[in-house]
Amino acid sequence: MASDFVEMCYEFPASLPMPELENYFKLPLIIAQDMGLRPTVFCMKTPLNPLRKERVDGWNVRRFDNPLALYLSASGTFPRLAHGHSFGWIPSSLGPMLLSPYVFTAHIYRLDGYNPVLVRLAARSISRSAAIIALTKFEAQLLSAYADPSKIHVIPCPVDVRFFENPDPGGAQLLHERFGENHLILTVSNLVRRKNLGALFRAFRIVKQKFPRSKLLVAGAVPPILLGVWRPGRYPPS
Repeated sequence: MASDFVEMCYEFPASLPMPELENYFKLPLIIAQDMGLRPTVFCMKTPLNPLRKERVDGWNVRRFDNPLALYLSASGTFPRLAHGHSFGWIPSSLGPMLLSPYVFTAHIYRLDGYNPVLVRLAARSISRSAAIIALTKFEAQLLSAYADPSKIHVIPCPVDVRFFENPDPGGAQLLHERFGENHLILTVSNLVRRKNLGALFRAFRIVKQKFPRSKLLVAGAVPPILLGVWRPGRYPPS
């Protein structure tokens, strides 16, 4: 399986009900392909993606039962470029030790939730990356404590503007029929804890006191792993 671009991520495709909404993993593959590279994805087997090998959207995908097997297999490749995702995921965090050149996208919002020893070990490896991508300035600030700031590049998650080229003509009418003349507050966010929707709901209580007819609309997906743990209508308060 010839490959000169390696992408390391936890799962592929993403497990959201509409995977195309989560382009974190696909965009590097598209860019690599545009550069003339041949991508291969190294990821984990999951209940939704159980096959060990397959082609997805024209890309070779290899899945493994455990992170160690994935890491050892990926380290046996000699790509022209490698890219890894997620600070807390061991294979991609250790990637720079054996794959070069290596670009790392951290996807972190805070570091105090990790074991301090693991943070130092992962950060020491990540600091060897040729480049580190931070999605926000705050994330770059967190990473600058562990890596050369000159290697850190702030690149926000891109938006595919083609999504807005052909709006649904019935969408505005549907909103008007459902919410009428009420004040409508919209947030676009997946229902996961790190989005801190609990704070939004608490703030909305204050808004309701001044604008009793106001409505809050949350537009986002629920990862299947959360289904059955709590219902979207019962979002945890913290």
